[in-house]
Amino acid sequence: MIIKKDERPWGNFKVFLENEKATVKILFLKKGEELSYQSHKHRDESWHVISGKGIVLLDGRELPVEEESSVEIKREQKHTAKAEEDMLILEVSRGEFDEDDITRYKDKYDRL
Repeated sequence: MIIKKDERPWGNFKVFLENEKATVKILFLKKGEELSYQSHKHRDESWHVISGKGIVLLDGRELPVEEESSVEIKREQKHTAKAEEDMLILEVSRGEFDEDDITRYKDKYDRL
């Protein structure tokens, strides 16, 4: 069951579980769009690409990703995803989840 859906400039996300032991989301990134280059103080994240392909930037390293790729993101690691095709990412956050726990370093949508 979807408990929340939010539209963003890069696409949207759906939350399936929040503030339990984990928060589970599916991120949809439109082709050519990207998340802000960001970090979180209170949570780790696991990303699993369900479909599509793109690039994950993790602490300055570019990692090509496609269907079935996984990336582990630790607290305070800078990260983003850029979609080369429409991309679905399963995101599992562990720790204290708060949508405002975000430090943006770069954002093409001027949300700094």
